Amino acid sequence: MKLIYQTNNFILYQEKPTIYSIHFSREYPNFINSIIKTNILRGAIVTNNYKTIRFYASSVISFSQYILQQNSNLNLQIYNSINLLNNLVTQFQSMIKYNNNQIFLGYEISNLLVIDENQFIYLNTELLSEINTDNINKNLQYLTITFPFSNDDFFLSPELLKISILPSKIYFKTCYFSMACLIIYSLTNNMNFYKEYIDLEKKKEKDISILFLNHIKKIYGTKLYWCLSRMISYNSIERNIIYI
Repeated sequence: MKLIYQTNNFILYQEKPTIYSIHFSREYPNFINSIIKTNILRGAIVTNNYKTIRFYASSVISFSQYILQQNSNLNLQIYNSINLLNNLVTQFQSMIKYNNNQIFLGYEISNLLVIDENQFIYLNTELLSEINTDNINKNLQYLTITFPFSNDDFFLSPELLKISILPSKIYFKTCYFSMACLIIYSLTNNMNFYKEYIDLEKKKEKDISILFLNHIKKIYGTKLYWCLSRMISYNSIERNIIYI
């Protein structure tokens, strides 16, 4: 069994040429079940009392390695970024259904795996957060923030950057913004857009969407471009994932 990749959340092993396993430090029955239900991992089964997922793949690499190896062909970049979006949304929906309404507060690079070059699964158990419904406004679904974080921990939405007290409640679509940042990173291969956004937020600038969209002008007019533009709305209530 060969160690392929390791984070604070999991260890990835290659057991045989086409068999891999993901090992978590403790049991995550609902979370792991939600991963299985996505069907992103081919032939996936659960072992070791919901601490391990074993699956078939020709290759599994970290997202950082994928970025370094990424082909410069724009059409291929767009195709893979669409796959990334589809996989993350599929996982998001599966987590709501099978993981007791727990989703990811946000997204970052280190806990994302790339399977067979164009399939993606995100595994940061440290950022799991439950969607709750407000007692007064039933249409308001929120996440409760209970721990401090920095700009570098994951892609932060504007509302997360404004948190000054703990615990705090924020609208669950904060994760849409973070997801969009991850996809923009996959298209640009650098963090310049995020660094510029953080600087603008410190200056209390409001129109950040133009900044983000300027970094992905090369895909202007595509369905992916317009989808990302909806996901990075400054107003979290207005954010949507609509690919049309």
